[in-house]
Amino acid sequence: MDFSKLDIHTLIVGQKIGFWTNCYIVSKNSKCIIIDPGDDGEIIESKIKNYNLTPIMIICTHTHIDHTKDAEYLQKKFKIPVLIHKNEVMVLQDQSIPKLFGLNPVKFDYKFIKNEIKFEGEIFKIINTPGHTIGSIVIINNEQKIIFSGDLIFKNGIGRTDLFTGNENELKDSIKKILELLSDDYTIYPGHGEITKLGVEREFLLNFINS
Repeated sequence: MDFSKLDIHTLIVGQKIGFWTNCYIVSKNSKCIIIDPGDDGEIIESKIKNYNLTPIMIICTHTHIDHTKDAEYLQKKFKIPVLIHKNEVMVLQDQSIPKLFGLNPVKFDYKFIKNEIKFEGEIFKIINTPGHTIGSIVIINNEQKIIFSGDLIFKNGIGRTDLFTGNENELKDSIKKILELLSDDYTIYPGHGEITKLGVEREFLLNFINS
C-alpha cells in the first residue's frame, strides 16, 4: 500500500438481498473514510481491520437503505460519526423502501456534512446534487481527480427519479453542474456498477440532459 496517496477499496455489499451497492473504504496514512455502507457491516469491519486501518467517519451519498443499512452497526463498532446532507433527513425518515425489501427501518445518529471535508491532507468537496433524492451528494477530490457519484451517475446510466423526493429536472441540473465543473479525466466511483471516466459518460449524459 502506498501511503503517499489515497487508496480506494471497493466492496460490493448487499448482494444477497439484491442491493449490489458499492461501499468504498478510502484510506491514507492508516486512516479511512467509509462511504455508503449499505449492508454486510461485519465484512466491512473485517476488511478495515485486515488493512490495519482506523475509520474516522462514515459518509452517505444519500440515505436510501441500500446505502445506509449498516451505518449504525459500523458507527457503534468504531464510535465514529455518520455524515449526511441536511436536506436528506426526510428521506431517511421515509419508510417506504425498507418496507419494500421487508427490512427494518434504518436508524443512526447523524451529523450534517459541510461543503468540504479535510482528510489526511486531502480535501474532498461536497456538492449537493438533488434529483435521485433531495439531499444526494457527490464527493470530489480535485487533486487526484476522482468523484464518488452515489446514485447520480453510473457507467452508461443515471439515477432513477421515481422514488420519494426524486425529480428528473433536478437530476438533469445536477448532472449539468458536474459536467461543467469537472474535466473528462475524472474517475467516477458510482454507487452501483463499474468504475468509469467522466469523458466516457459525457456524450450519454449530454443526451440525457437535452432530452
